[in-house]
Amino acid sequence: MIRRLSKLALIALLFGLVAYIEAHAAPPTRRPDLPTHDGVWYIGGYLPESPDKKVWVRIKDDTITGVLKKKPRASSKTLVIETDDWLFPGLVDLHNHLLYNILPLWPEAKGQFNSRFEWRSEYAPYAQVKKRIRPFKDKPCAATRWAELKAVVSGVTAIAGVGGISAWDCARNFGPLNVEIPGELGKNRGLKNSFEVLQPALVGKVYLRHILPRIKSGMTYDQAYEVFVMEHEFDKWVSSFQNQPHTLENGAILTFGSGKGMILAKSLDGQNFSSVKKEQEFLRSQLEASPFSFRSRQITDWISWMYGDSRKSGYLKASRTENEAWRYIAENGVYDLPRAERKYAGGLEQTRRDIIARLRDPDALPFVTHIAEGHPDDDYTKNEYDYYQGMDLAQPGTILVHGVGMTEEDFANAAANDVTLVWSPFSNLLLYGETMNIEMALKKGVNVAMGPDWSPTGSKSLLDEMRLAWEYIRARGLKVPAKAIADMTTVNAAKAVGLDNYGLIKKGHWANLTVVRRRNQPLYDDVEWTGYHDLVTSYQRDIQLVVIAGHPMYGEIEWMAQVQKKFGTADSLELLPFKGAQVGEPCEKQKALWLRELPEPDLDSAQELQAHLQDKIDSNFGGSADHWTLDTLFACEDKVYRERFFTFIPEEWPENKKLRKDRRRESNLKDNWHPFDMMIW
Repeated sequence: MIRRLSKLALIALLFGLVAYIEAHAAPPTRRPDLPTHDGVWYIGGYLPESPDKKVWVRIKDDTITGVLKKKPRASSKTLVIETDDWLFPGLVDLHNHLLYNILPLWPEAKGQFNSRFEWRSEYAPYAQVKKRIRPFKDKPCAATRWAELKAVVSGVTAIAGVGGISAWDCARNFGPLNVEIPGELGKNRGLKNSFEVLQPALVGKVYLRHILPRIKSGMTYDQAYEVFVMEHEFDKWVSSFQNQPHTLENGAILTFGSGKGMILAKSLDGQNFSSVKKEQEFLRSQLEASPFSFRSRQITDWISWMYGDSRKSGYLKASRTENEAWRYIAENGVYDLPRAERKYAGGLEQTRRDIIARLRDPDALPFVTHIAEGHPDDDYTKNEYDYYQGMDLAQPGTILVHGVGMTEEDFANAAANDVTLVWSPFSNLLLYGETMNIEMALKKGVNVAMGPDWSPTGSKSLLDEMRLAWEYIRARGLKVPAKAIADMTTVNAAKAVGLDNYGLIKKGHWANLTVVRRRNQPLYDDVEWTGYHDLVTSYQRDIQLVVIAGHPMYGEIEWMAQVQKKFGTADSLELLPFKGAQVGEPCEKQKALWLRELPEPDLDSAQELQAHLQDKIDSNFGGSADHWTLDTLFACEDKVYRERFFTFIPEEWPENKKLRKDRRRESNLKDNWHPFDMMIW
């Protein structure tokens, strides 16, 4: 009897402990500087998993504090918004490049490319895209905010791709939560978004020749790399950098070797000058007059290596740490060591080690990079994941974008290592005519998220990306349910970035919500229609309300007016799309945007952002063949985009596949070109 009571008591204690932990669980960290509201507010609607039972989500500040079955009473102190629509966790876009989202759709992409490296480096018309964005790189604020508005009006509440630190102040507290900005999602360190990690030329010249054969013989990557370092005596070079005085003489020996460097060192011995400028002039004269026939570029690179330039200090002032030494071994100006090998050791390998250290840091959000982006038959594309995991980089916390060339074995490896893939089907199909084998990836258990990439070769929004994904799946006859696509933009994305309080409508989670219009009838008769189908076939006009960190930011005018009145703010509502887009179809209806007052008053409304950006475009490109028009917030305002996007799967995509060889020939693309042939960065 005593034993039985003990077990019952233990069970009761455990239930009590669970209840206590749930009641006292730490809420999400508040988004910095977000205005808080007195009291709570509620929104009612339907969860797709319970389509017949309306629920009421209780929100306080930036946190969901309850999901109720009974309607709360509205009062002068309590705001209650009742809808008959679907309530979804706020959509998460895990693949974007915000700065570029001011650009319109690029007409040159017709499925003809073999890899991302081909159109970037071998296709001349791409230079126009780079030219158009150049004036916005130094001051990215307006472009970044415009891109964030494009995301918000499409239901996105968190986004990746804000770019470098120069854009952070513009993006912070403006639109969606930014996963790269520390603190915005409650982590001390934001997600690290790296455009590229692997340099194809270094993979071909170093990894495949010096390291992979040793791995195949039984060594680990680290063991194979250490043998490579000792073979090339890089360890001795680093030791000299660290332990020898940083003088002109020693610098000459490090960079030109014991032969040329020693002779130069003797000619420099005992020279004293009153200024650095005179010393540099002397060095140049010594090198120009030397018997070794130095080229002008070699001289310039070496002097920069010694003295530094506007970006960094040179060898004479450099720290003698091991990390500094490895960085300097990869810099231009070192001519005694083989270029590819030292670039690998001082560049790619140091990046690899930084990534691994980050993946092991419990306070850091994950790491993102592009991988296997190209046509699946392309030699480099179909092997790139193998190179990546061969370098021990396929580890938990890794987020890989595209994965078009990945094989069944690759997907199994990614799933086993808890690697997330991000699917961007429209971008892939536009550029390469194929996309990731999404059915196989899901079958193997890979966590898959989604993102539209960028506006030059991607959807205008995550909402459009889901719609295209659904049309592609139907056209291919794939067994991928609508819920799987919806999960890519919610719970899967939250899992990818390591947030256990995001991606679900649940007590204690972030109060990020996307409310989507509930249709009265299905679009297709051959599927059992659910709320998930309504989401993945939605247009921008179907977004009813967007709530970010408890802040209703965009939605139906009536509801937004209630919100504004309740929260007692002087901030005004802005109606979108702009009036000019309201003449008949297809822009059917305006909704309201509520932006907080921000430090840059000329850039805190959609109208001001549009005017500012178009003025800058006109001033830089007016009257030239490169002139262009700012990409619109809404698909309904963009006839060229609509005509291409909404006919792409049934009409253009099959045509691109059929004519791919002809289009490669028309684009002057060479079938024998390989990314291994690229210049070393």
